[in-house]
Amino acid sequence: MTLPPGVSLQGQPGWSAISSGQVNISYTSQANATPTQQATLALSQSNAPSAGAPMQTQASVTITDNGTVIASSAGSVNCGQQCNVVVGQLLTLTGSPSGGTWSVPGRAYTQWLPGIQPLPVNPTTNPTAFFLTQGGYSPITVTVAYTVNGTTASAPFMVSAPIAGYAATFTNPHVVNPGGNLLIQGGMNATVAVNSPPGFAGTTTWLQTIPSLAYQKSASGLTTLICQPPGSPPWLDGGNPYPPALSSPTSFQDGPGVNLTVIGGQGYTGTVYSAVFNNYLMWQPTSVPGTTFPVPLVYNFWTVYFHAQLLNGSWAYGGATNGNEAGLAQPANYPTWVSVAPYPFAPYCAPLP
Repeated sequence: MTLPPGVSLQGQPGWSAISSGQVNISYTSQANATPTQQATLALSQSNAPSAGAPMQTQASVTITDNGTVIASSAGSVNCGQQCNVVVGQLLTLTGSPSGGTWSVPGRAYTQWLPGIQPLPVNPTTNPTAFFLTQGGYSPITVTVAYTVNGTTASAPFMVSAPIAGYAATFTNPHVVNPGGNLLIQGGMNATVAVNSPPGFAGTTTWLQTIPSLAYQKSASGLTTLICQPPGSPPWLDGGNPYPPALSSPTSFQDGPGVNLTVIGGQGYTGTVYSAVFNNYLMWQPTSVPGTTFPVPLVYNFWTVYFHAQLLNGSWAYGGATNGNEAGLAQPANYPTWVSVAPYPFAPYCAPLP
């Protein structure tokens, strides 16, 4: 190339690479340079096999959070306190330049609409908004990356989560007689102590879904009926959250069953009951700004089965209730449902197909 009079490159003639993919070129204008004269600088590679090919240049790739740069491909950016987050906290990030892709490891979602599984992160949406559901009482590192044409900026988020001391007890089917009604029921009672992570606070609620529930009423000479909650499974048990009359932030109870006095009064002499329940403890942060979502903290799968027969004026019965006494910490899935099983329970009965 030809330089105009009075213009020279700093240092040795030509240019030198200072790091892979970067060059640093400067010039010094001499005192006798003519202001209207211009130099056109064309960069090309000198190493085989690409000698003579035009050199591609690109600005640094960055990630910003609410206008603050928290990561850059050029380095020298410390995310700091802005990257200390908690599960359920909605993060909104912008990658620059546009046209790149996101990498968000672990279970990260854009939103949760109660009743369905939350939406996963779209790697090409920019800006992107998501919340994380995996963390630790001692924060764990989740590295979010944004890549454009092979150049990446990475932001290491320190993700906190609460811990829960959970215990459940299960009651096998048994007969009780409240208010003159003879009931056969199984049951689960759970207690929990939740410790929010240092620097964060949150609230807990319970949710329970019913993948399957049905009981039969039968007698000689009568049409056998099968009874279920209204609508289609899976059902949400009682509402969102679980009915406060049966729960608190630290306790949960359920005693599903059948009213034998009512069944007997209808002329039926036998019943068979079978149900599956998914029980969730949800935690939602309250100490961070902006939008937050509840995340599953503990999950328990439990079942109830029993049968009862009216013999010589008395009900004979058998069955079992089963579940996990310790529950499962930080479950992978959210509760899903199609219909709501109201509380108090109001079954819909139809002839057995």
